[in-house]
Amino acid sequence: MDSAANKAIARRYFSEMVDKRSDKLLEELWTEDCVVHRQEVYAIIKGRETFRQAFNRVVGPYSEFGTTIHDLAAENDPVCAASRIGWCTGAVTGRADSELMR
Repeated sequence: MDSAANKAIARRYFSEMVDKRSDKLLEELWTEDCVVHRQEVYAIIKGRETFRQAFNRVVGPYSEFGTTIHDLAAENDPVCAASRIGWCTGAVTGRADSELMR
């Protein structure tokens, strides 16, 4: 895949997963043996199901998210996103962890 296609996937992640708090794209976009690096997590997240658990732990407590993508940089497969969660609204329905995995 080229860089433009990979950037489109990154945009889908934020718009269809993070902002909608839905893990339905995981089977389409992540392989079972994926490796996910997150700046707020000291450990590497390995595997689709581990990422699903981490993702749901972060977005689960909130009723809404709004993400702003400031920039996307891509070369071959890796894509780096400079983004910000602009707002989280609604009642917090559980514990909100700032770190994906503990």
